[in-house]
Amino acid sequence: MLIELTKERMLRVLTALDHQLPAKVTLIVGGGSAMILAYAYPLATSDIDAVPKGMEIHELDHYVKLVSRV
Repeated sequence: MLIELTKERMLRVLTALDHQLPAKVTLIVGGGSAMILAYAYPLATSDIDAVPKGMEIHELDHYVKLVSRV
């Protein structure tokens, strides 16, 4: 089952992720997620496309899985 991500849900998940990370990481968000977060653009998306700055993607994966059900 895919869950549509609203701006509020994305912010909740990203905040939860921030609390799990052991160090500061900047996520460079793109795609539909960026449009929803920046402009409240009415899109339907079920993921957040992002590239981490300050941590390797394979290191981030563990933390993303911890918060994937928030």
